[in-house]
Amino acid sequence: MIDKIAEGKLHKYYKENTLLNQQFFVDNKLDVKGYLKSVNSDLTVTDFKRSSLV
Repeated sequence: MIDKIAEGKLHKYYKENTLLNQQFFVDNKLDVKGYLKSVNSDLTVTDFKRSSLV
């Protein structure tokens, strides 16, 4: 049971904190990885820029 809880917490952490697993900002149904694959399966992320609204 503790293994399942830890696995769920890790999954949530990766979804919120890694770029490819975050929701795509234009379409919340896709994550960034899914969007890249839908456009072209050969695309890869080589650089990114973080922006925040305060």
